[in-house]
Amino acid sequence: MAWPGFSSRIATMDGDNLLRSVVTDEGPQGDNTIVGPKGAINLAPTQALAGSELHPFMIIGNMEGWCKFTNSHLIRRKNEIDYQNVAYKLNYDSKTSIFRYIDGIPPMTLEQVKKENPALIFVNSPASIRKCTWCPNRVSAAWVASAGPAGLCRIEFLGRGSTWT
Repeated sequence: MAWPGFSSRIATMDGDNLLRSVVTDEGPQGDNTIVGPKGAINLAPTQALAGSELHPFMIIGNMEGWCKFTNSHLIRRKNEIDYQNVAYKLNYDSKTSIFRYIDGIPPMTLEQVKKENPALIFVNSPASIRKCTWCPNRVSAAWVASAGPAGLCRIEFLGRGSTWT
């Protein structure tokens, strides 16, 4: 569970590994909580989920080594193509005992995400991402750090456009 700082939404992963946002303020019908649409899909169990106090993005790490991010306030229209942003993936080759980060993965459609075949879904993978966090400083809020049981820590800049410093 994570809370993007400036919003009244709490992000949580449900039992089907779908990222859901729960609105905690009063809804249009006077409801106190409203469960929003899915924001991301993870086929492998989610190990880490973090929000920032400075922007609406969430970072997600799972047991397969995926580090994905999504805008927690983005609600897609019915005819829009759903996609999942990928920061990187950590792979582990058990034959050579080598870890490798895979960069430059384009946004994946949800159909591509559903085709993933998580082989280590219930196994403690050395390539899993156990902790993710956004930088709390205003000028560097687009930096994310992630780590796992392999002892590797990665710091990545996820900002886009010319307005990031």
